[in-house]
Amino acid sequence: MTPPGLDMLIQRGADTTDHPGGTLGAHLRRVGARLADHGTDRDTQVAGACHAAYGTAGFDVALLAPDERDLLRRAIGGTAEAHVHRYASCDRALTYPRLGDRVVAFRDRFAGTTEPLPRDELRAFAAITAANELDIVDHADLTRDERESIRRLLGLLDDLLTDAARGDVRRTLG
Repeated sequence: MTPPGLDMLIQRGADTTDHPGGTLGAHLRRVGARLADHGTDRDTQVAGACHAAYGTAGFDVALLAPDERDLLRRAIGGTAEAHVHRYASCDRALTYPRLGDRVVAFRDRFAGTTEPLPRDELRAFAAITAANELDIVDHADLTRDERESIRRLLGLLDDLLTDAARGDVRRTLG
């Protein structure tokens, strides 16, 4: 079964866009499935399967333009779309180093704004980040330093992850 919204992204080229481990479409399917394995809620799973719809700071191919948010919102619901947008909008260079803070200064790369967010508002973001990065670890040829960087990043998010996700981090990253 294809997660809601993914059909639209496939029509926009997800299955023909290169990504570590094959195509972006394959990556999106794996991330959504991994989130289900991690025991996340349905909105987070659906958001994970669509997390790159607007591109990301680490993968700049956008299948939907920022002014097409309503299309995705109608396909997957408001909460899931908000998770996708937050994930895609993250300015990783400025936000990631602050993820261990009690209140995170979240930098939106689209709007150019920084918003203080309590850590507990970042649970879906943390879940999607973990599932995405673990899939990259499984399918990309990473250096030891790149793997260590991912290990440090996910360590900052540890308290926001499910027990199943924490176990997956340990198994995948050692």
